[in-house]
Amino acid sequence: MSHTGEKAYLNKILNTLLDNENVPVSRLADLLGVSLKTARTRVDQVDQWLKQKELGYIEKRPGIGIRLITARRTELMAMGYSESTETAVDMSRANQAIGMLLKYALDKPVTLQQLAERLYMSAPTVSVLVRSVEDWFHKYNLKIETVRSKGIMVQGEEKSRRQAMVNYMVYIMPEITDALFATYLAGVNYARVKTIIVDMENVWRIQFAENSFRTAWVMVCLSIKRASHSLRLEESEPEDSVKEFTEYLFAKSIYDKVKEEFSLRDMEQDILFLTSMLLSARKIGNDGADDMRTNPSYFNQLLQRFVKEVIHTIANVLNEDLSEDQVLYDGLLMHMRSAIFRMRYGEEHPDNISKFVKIEYKQVYLATWSTSSLFESYYGVQITEDEISNIALYIQSALVRKTIPMKALLVSNSGMGSSQLIIDLIKKNIPGIVSIKAISEHDFKPFMCDRYDVVFTNTNLKYSHERMINIGVAPTDKDIFSIREAVTNIRNCKGNMRFRASSICHQLFRAGYMLVHPTVKDKDELLKLMVNQLLEAGDVSPEYLKNVLDREKATTTAVGGGVAIPHGNNQAVNESRVVVAVLSKPIAWHDDMVDVVFLLALKMETDLQKACTQQFYKDFISLTENDEFMKQIRQVKTGLDLYQYFIK
Repeated sequence: MSHTGEKAYLNKILNTLLDNENVPVSRLADLLGVSLKTARTRVDQVDQWLKQKELGYIEKRPGIGIRLITARRTELMAMGYSESTETAVDMSRANQAIGMLLKYALDKPVTLQQLAERLYMSAPTVSVLVRSVEDWFHKYNLKIETVRSKGIMVQGEEKSRRQAMVNYMVYIMPEITDALFATYLAGVNYARVKTIIVDMENVWRIQFAENSFRTAWVMVCLSIKRASHSLRLEESEPEDSVKEFTEYLFAKSIYDKVKEEFSLRDMEQDILFLTSMLLSARKIGNDGADDMRTNPSYFNQLLQRFVKEVIHTIANVLNEDLSEDQVLYDGLLMHMRSAIFRMRYGEEHPDNISKFVKIEYKQVYLATWSTSSLFESYYGVQITEDEISNIALYIQSALVRKTIPMKALLVSNSGMGSSQLIIDLIKKNIPGIVSIKAISEHDFKPFMCDRYDVVFTNTNLKYSHERMINIGVAPTDKDIFSIREAVTNIRNCKGNMRFRASSICHQLFRAGYMLVHPTVKDKDELLKLMVNQLLEAGDVSPEYLKNVLDREKATTTAVGGGVAIPHGNNQAVNESRVVVAVLSKPIAWHDDMVDVVFLLALKMETDLQKACTQQFYKDFISLTENDEFMKQIRQVKTGLDLYQYFIK
């Protein structure tokens, strides 16, 4: 066997022992594809190597199997089997340095030489590594400082130290989180803690996503491990309001059990700390929604009103009725709680789905943007692009559930067999069409076009209608694709090429607010120019510009198709207005290129303002979804032409 092949066998044995408590040698033989005798020989080689490196040894347990005995599990996970002390490439040096600092420098100083010995590196190399990871610790308000004559130490609040530990174990090293428990939480019965949390999930009928569960698991174990270290939360954290939520009661039930079993005392700060995490956690299930919804401490009346208004606003923009969709209401109710806390307290769980949602569900995405001012007025938070996309997915799911089947008419002079084939082909390839009635040409009457959602014909009718689609006598796969596209256009009402903004929205536009081919070099210069139009007329307060720029730093307002809809806090708006800019060439807008910009200054305090805002978004969707409409806008020559385009 080659030297490389032999190392592969030995590494596989080591990894298997790291991942499992007891392993029968016969199982190793099966895994390696070798005889039982050869497997025993390989195990002896690994055992000899472990002892030479003082990394531990393999214990043989007759009738049970073999197991790895080591106090240096993390180093083994990083190194793998090797005949030198070179570190394997599967764990970056920076991550190793972070891990060592969290283990050895969190509560007392450690010298660079001590770290070098544990990392199998030279002291100068470790010094460079430590400097390279300072920014990582800084994210958690922690500093790596030198303690004279003693070494270096991680300085900061206990809360920050625990947050760093959680992040490292759950998100930086997710593949070996379980293995890290023994390294960083030695002495804690973490298996029992896991059981307690699972039991409480079952009692409360909550199921958290994997990383959220592991975060809670690590946090509770840290509470036990670091019970002697005082945990103090900032006074600004809303203790009283947090206690209203079931997440607080859930966290308290966990810690009540932990206190009882681990003989601990006051853990109120730990409960609040865990609650803040649970409020922004991803939940993947809740089969007790009905029971929890009736619990007044779970969903307060404000949140219920908020969710209903969000649904109502989006539904109005889309011209849909979603008021009876209980699945949508329950889903958004659960999602909004954590979403609001994520936005309020800076807990980010980026899903990187915005680009997909913008492209696939553009109408729904734009309609969801219309609720941004509700987040500000109800909770004082600015909604992010990712959260907009998440909510849009809930709405899209509701629309899928609600989709009304289309009724179709087939006007054909073919025989019954041919007509039935056409009907079956269309129904099979266009699921939205579930009913097709076939008639002959002489039975066709023009009024029938208004009684059916779509009319197919394979004969030369002396009549045309926006819902009529001409098809072949025997549609091919290519024909089916064209038919599907035509049906989609009819469903989306794209037949009317004459855009008109609703009269209720005319008050939003001013001729002076239409900027055609302004001379600007970048996005910020354009936004300042557009906001100045509003400032000079007194339609917004001076802080509005900062609102707009701050929002742009937080999340992109590009919505695809070369269009952006920047906007600021509605509290800084005195009069609802829309400023429009059409550029001669696109400019960079985060990761997009934009040449048509709608600066929105919209209020939603009165019923009239709400109606006007919702109608604007309806019109906006009709406008930006239609390539011909956008082409007409990009071809205007003057601001007056653009103004007339909107109010004609």
